[in-house]
Amino acid sequence: MHTVGPSWRDGKNNEERDLEKAVIGTLRACTQYQTVALPAISCGIFGFPAGLAAKLTIRTIRDFMSTDSSVLRVDIVITKTEVMSEFRKAFVASFGTEKVSQLMQTSARPATTSGTSDFYTLSF
Repeated sequence: MHTVGPSWRDGKNNEERDLEKAVIGTLRACTQYQTVALPAISCGIFGFPAGLAAKLTIRTIRDFMSTDSSVLRVDIVITKTEVMSEFRKAFVASFGTEKVSQLMQTSARPATTSGTSDFYTLSF
């Protein structure tokens, strides 16, 4: 699933709230599915700080899944190593090292017909 997230301006324009709303709105729109895949929302051209986005995204997904049992799995698909590093830190802070090693997968898939791109998937 893809959604438009907030652009980071200066952190004083409700960007955190807007990112949480984007994540929760997307999850609510997907309750007819057992598995949902999301990108690292706003961590690309919208310039949201990856560490903050990771904390907010993981907390929002965790809270949603603790109250709504329709979605059984959420994959966060990340294409940048530095963003993956921040999401991994946030996962460890939320779930502990052992749980993260069970959740984290690394794969390579064709990004275009001319080459490949690494992507990372974190799964709840």
